[in-house]
Amino acid sequence: TLVLGSCAPGVELPSNDVDFRAIGWHAAGRIIGLGHRRVTMLQPPRPLPGDLAAQDGFLAYAQQASVQVVVRVMPADGSRMLWGTRIRALLLSPNAPTAVFTTRVTHALGVIYHGFAAGRRIPADLSVVLGKSDLMLETALPEVARYRDVHLRQSALAMRVVEALLAGHSMSRKPTLLVPSFVAGATLGPAPVQ
Repeated sequence: TLVLGSCAPGVELPSNDVDFRAIGWHAAGRIIGLGHRRVTMLQPPRPLPGDLAAQDGFLAYAQQASVQVVVRVMPADGSRMLWGTRIRALLLSPNAPTAVFTTRVTHALGVIYHGFAAGRRIPADLSVVLGKSDLMLETALPEVARYRDVHLRQSALAMRVVEALLAGHSMSRKPTLLVPSFVAGATLGPAPVQ
């Protein structure tokens, strides 16, 4: 058995995936390093192990940061209308975040859309960082700050593991994690001056 993705805690099978914990850690470092002190992380309704690992990495970095950072984890669930209402209310609140981190493309695009609708300038008032990528985003303008996929490396690695398994070789049960490259994009900027 080979898992293409992250295994849930307690599941020990050969797997390969993106190192989402490293993505969360790096994203927090970039966001906090640019002066953002109020950050919202969007949590999908049914988070996958990678989503949880990204959240863990992000929160771990924020907790050890030398400055105080308020990180709010907000569920991105409910109907599209309800979610849009929550996002607009968040962005218009007195303690609105200056940055949002999410691992889902649809949530990042929703924040950008609702941010513009709420009169927030991106990235002058609100930065958005996406923990994944999507082919659609490769040509999007403004370019979204994100982590470029590692599909080709992941596919090549998976093929080597499958070949070894078919040849009867035993495989390590430790996950093989790949670190994608960061694309700074136009949706990440310094925190607004308060």
